[in-house]
Amino acid sequence: MERTWPSNVTVWVWLLTLLVLGIAAAYLPASKDLILTLVFGVALFKAVLVARHFMHLRAEHALIYTIIAVPLLLAIGFAISLIPDIIINHGGPPAP
Repeated sequence: MERTWPSNVTVWVWLLTLLVLGIAAAYLPASKDLILTLVFGVALFKAVLVARHFMHLRAEHALIYTIIAVPLLLAIGFAISLIPDIIINHGGPPAP
């Protein structure tokens, strides 16, 4: 049995729905942290949806995911390594 993929129109409707959800989240009576988490979660889901459907990554082998994962993990590691500097300086100017 051959697997069928969603059409471009179906993906476009999902993206449009998620766009409306992201915009509506800004008007929710909730904390800014919750709203930012929701908006970034929706943005991440939309990015994965676009990458898998329009960039045809759903048909790629595991090597392409490794090529994507290594720089992503390095970027996350670099960002985490800056946390001590941010905590020590409290976001102020750098120490002399």
